[in-house]
Amino acid sequence: MATVSVRDAGNTSIQATSNTFQIVPVGTMTLTGITLSGTTLIAGAISGTPIGNIAVQATGGSFNGTLAVNDTTRFRIVGNTLQAATTLAAGNYQINIIATQPGANGSPMTRAFTITAAASSNTSVNFSAPTGKTVNKTLWGFTTSFWESSGGGATPIFGNATFRNTANVNLKPAALWINPDWDLDTKFAAGNMTDINTILGNYRSFSQAGVRVIMGVAFQPSAGSASTLASRAANFANYLRNNGFSDIMDFSVGNLWSTEQFAQGNSQSTVISYFNAIADALHGVNASYRCWGPAQWNPGFLANSTWASQVGTRCNGVSWMSYDVLPSGATSGVQIGDPMIDSKDVAYGTKGINNPDGVNQRNALSGTVLANVPLASFDLNMSEYAAEGAQYIGGIYMACYIVGVFKSTPGGIECFTMQSIGGSNWPGSAIGNQQFGGNMTRVSAAGYILGKAGQSVFGPEYTVTSSIQNLSILAVKPTATTFAVMLINYDTANARTVNLSVSAGGVPSGTISRWEIGKSSPGTPTPTPVTGTQPSLSAIAIASETVVILTGTLA
Repeated sequence: MATVSVRDAGNTSIQATSNTFQIVPVGTMTLTGITLSGTTLIAGAISGTPIGNIAVQATGGSFNGTLAVNDTTRFRIVGNTLQAATTLAAGNYQINIIATQPGANGSPMTRAFTITAAASSNTSVNFSAPTGKTVNKTLWGFTTSFWESSGGGATPIFGNATFRNTANVNLKPAALWINPDWDLDTKFAAGNMTDINTILGNYRSFSQAGVRVIMGVAFQPSAGSASTLASRAANFANYLRNNGFSDIMDFSVGNLWSTEQFAQGNSQSTVISYFNAIADALHGVNASYRCWGPAQWNPGFLANSTWASQVGTRCNGVSWMSYDVLPSGATSGVQIGDPMIDSKDVAYGTKGINNPDGVNQRNALSGTVLANVPLASFDLNMSEYAAEGAQYIGGIYMACYIVGVFKSTPGGIECFTMQSIGGSNWPGSAIGNQQFGGNMTRVSAAGYILGKAGQSVFGPEYTVTSSIQNLSILAVKPTATTFAVMLINYDTANARTVNLSVSAGGVPSGTISRWEIGKSSPGTPTPTPVTGTQPSLSAIAIASETVVILTGTLA
């Protein structure tokens, strides 16, 4: 037994008696705790599956020592991440994590944790089993239209610096359809370069490098004969080719030429004769140009076996328009901003994730020379008029439609472009829509989703299996060592917990980034995204009517 006496800075005597004393120099670090961000994984998950990130709390400094786990047969620590060292059977596993910092008070520190291997996953992705389809960045594109501003005819919003900044930060499109309703080839023929210069002079400033532009030409057959429209299109193409825009290789011929709803009432034979003349003229400028048509509203209405037999390989891609969710005035005189009359279940399900547009178009061309032609919808939104297009509902619908049609269509879809990239005339525009009063700093939920997906959800698609109802999952690998998973919970009432196992093809390594937007996000019903990290794939919580995008690396 020993007695030690000391005096503090005020010369007060302090005395203690003990068998042991620990002398802690001033400024010495003291370890105070160990935390683990995740404690669950799926039984049967492969070796290397991350479980959680380890953090060591300390006072008087930052921990930079070593970490160890006592059960090295089943677990290992890589960096600061606890991983499975082998395939674990279902059950609970008791482990100790030891933190050691030489010279620190309380070192080594040991803390006990219970690791749970859940009985089975409800969802799995196999990153060694590609589906054969590729999610192009162009799946998440945007449209610019003459009607972006109220009444049409205004200067293109591309000339608005606030719009360009918002688009550059939040949208960054990889695909841009310049609607033929801009009538740029006719304006070029007349020497009117105002809109041409505004659009061409600005679109690259807010788009991804190498953005794919689909240039609209030959707005209406009523503007002249087939040879006249063909000459205008070819002259405009030559101008583009010789003035810094030779990378524009796609041309969309016409806008709503058929006898469908809101269209111009031209017969199929007229549409074919005009298209053939214009496509031949464009291919005369550059045989590698891709000519898209016909100018139809509904898939298969014009692009059918007759079209294929009379147009043939002049047509390098087939497109349609889609505004499937009905506003309240659909049968009695629609007004811009009317509420939708379809239920959300119908919008997300029948008209969204289960929409047959792509299948219908493939079937209409089955057995023809255009059976495997690339497909696109170049004018797409939940509804042309319904107010909900600007809200989270429009965003969930857009994700459901794009993912649903892509997955169900043989060969997939090459391009979707949302109408419209901006402007106050439409309720569902991506930037400055009607509900935002033309405020060019504000972005719709659909705009946010397409902007994020176009920068992260692309590459070969991989096989996903899931037993969860009203949940759609799209899994891709942008590179050999990175992954992206889009999860869409389109259930209108129930949150979901997804236990996502990776059955092969690598395991997530390091930080998994999480991005989400939906009904429960800040600012709803016109929400803004929430960003953060996802500790592991074994317990992904997704609120109802929410899109989550996870990105990370694979080891």
